[in-house]
Amino acid sequence: MKLARIFSLPWKFPLLAGRDFVNSDADADTCVVSQSAAKKMFPKAPALGSTLRQFQFSLDRGGASESTCRVIGVVADVKLQDLRMPPQPVVYRPIASDMDNPGLMNFVIEARSLTDAQSAYRKTLRDIAPGSPDSEVTLITQKMDDSTSLERMLASLSGFFAGLALLLSGVGLYGLFSRSITQRTTEFGIRIALGATRFRIVLLVLRQAIILMTIGIVAGGVAAILSTRLIRGFLYGVTSNNPFVLAGAALLLCVIALSASLLPVRKVVHLDPVEALKAE
Repeated sequence: MKLARIFSLPWKFPLLAGRDFVNSDADADTCVVSQSAAKKMFPKAPALGSTLRQFQFSLDRGGASESTCRVIGVVADVKLQDLRMPPQPVVYRPIASDMDNPGLMNFVIEARSLTDAQSAYRKTLRDIAPGSPDSEVTLITQKMDDSTSLERMLASLSGFFAGLALLLSGVGLYGLFSRSITQRTTEFGIRIALGATRFRIVLLVLRQAIILMTIGIVAGGVAAILSTRLIRGFLYGVTSNNPFVLAGAALLLCVIALSASLLPVRKVVHLDPVEALKAE
């Protein structure tokens, strides 16, 4: 009986217990189970050394057939079909040349080019299942892009509207502080006439900006943390409450707010007390 390994350990499927297939007759009637499968099928007993029983119904025979396999290893859970779905319990068996129904076969081929991958695929297919029709070779990167296309589109739209909101908030802050400084021109003129330095006046304006900025960042941070459950299903590879992302967003908002408040402050730096008093 000719056997073939169906996966490569350890970096694709981390081995948690037991051993991998050794591609020999020793693999006959053996299987490797995923971690979730081991917990589901053997909740109160160790999976290693246990026996699994499989029933298959064949239309050709008109009846059901039974086969057994001995668990020789436990591997970590992996996502095989969809990145959005949680890992499903999986039982891995070696592919034998005399199997009645090997089922759907997926090959993971590492090659320098697509041509090399196609050649390796056809050779492996001829060795394992002679006479099987060829199918198109799909790049892993393409499968990943297809699986996350919705998330990438939503991320692009979210990034665009977030940038637009950031721009509008900067313009709004600039208009708010510009109007506030214009309304307080006489006050600043009196302060300067009574001996206040221009630097102290600038700090007075910036204190107001920092207070508004702090309130906005705290309120936005709380809202972001509370909304993590809503966006968790659209993320892959990152967590919804990543502290570095939240800190980076807060820092960016600080830069925008300070920039929007410093531009109108130039009026205070070049303010003439006499002209400020006449402005009333």
